[in-house]
Amino acid sequence: MRAAIVAHDFGAVFRLARGLARISYSKIAAECDIKPDRVGTLARGQGRITSFEKIATIADALRIPGHLLGLAPREWEAAIASGHAPTASARTSPTTRGGSETVLRREFFRASAGAGLVLGLPELSQINTDRTVGIEIAVQSCGTAGPDAPPGVRALLYGRLAWAYAAAGDSDETERALDAAESALSKDDGTPQPDWAAWDGNGLQIMAGRCWTEMRRPIRAVPVLEDFLSRYDDAHARDKSLYLSWLADSCLTAGEIEQATAITSRALELSAGVASARPRQRLAPILHQLKAHQELPAVAEVLEKART
Repeated sequence: MRAAIVAHDFGAVFRLARGLARISYSKIAAECDIKPDRVGTLARGQGRITSFEKIATIADALRIPGHLLGLAPREWEAAIASGHAPTASARTSPTTRGGSETVLRREFFRASAGAGLVLGLPELSQINTDRTVGIEIAVQSCGTAGPDAPPGVRALLYGRLAWAYAAAGDSDETERALDAAESALSKDDGTPQPDWAAWDGNGLQIMAGRCWTEMRRPIRAVPVLEDFLSRYDDAHARDKSLYLSWLADSCLTAGEIEQATAITSRALELSAGVASARPRQRLAPILHQLKAHQELPAVAEVLEKART
């Protein structure tokens, strides 16, 4: 996997993602802003991606550290809410419990360990109607890292496990995973962390906010997100606009239309200057819900802002 990434052989990366982790080309295409047929063509070994902008987009979508692609460190590498997978440890390999598909996903984890891809897989695999795929991958990641992995690595992986459970609608397991992440961080003894695992309490905060937003638990999500965002610099415009979208989502769930509108407006302002389409994609369903309240002047204004 690392060799394919360093060589900019994204077709090989896409093949592994589909063949071993069952992530469809259409989902990869959506995340990387590439046409699905182009992803298929690359996966068949036809053509290469050479544009700086597209390589940077793929790096951000798949969370591949910049240095592996000859890029400067990506903005999210410094952002405490994002991270990557640790080097796999064969001694902690989990026991297969789901047949050959589980074996293949474990092999994919091993192949891509340290390259940044694995922690994105629980989210990518949500396109499957059976969301246990994302959970299985996240559980394998935690098990393969093992209890001796640096605290930041374990916290990051448990945070991703929490997200996989939240996407599947399991609030009890979501809370257990978040607690495990917090426990891992509390054991930080100053041991140097891998440069792809820059996770701390703030990273855990934003992940908790995302999880409770996904679970439609605004009473838990809103305070966490508001506290984090009050300290998060606007210079990280792409990420902050994404985080604001979760806060707006939770406010809508709580019936706080005016607050959701104000937050959406701010997210639109931040996302206007970034190349990534992700913030606008996240805001689209929120704007759709706001249309039901367009008789309110503030809502009408933000809807107009979104159109321009």
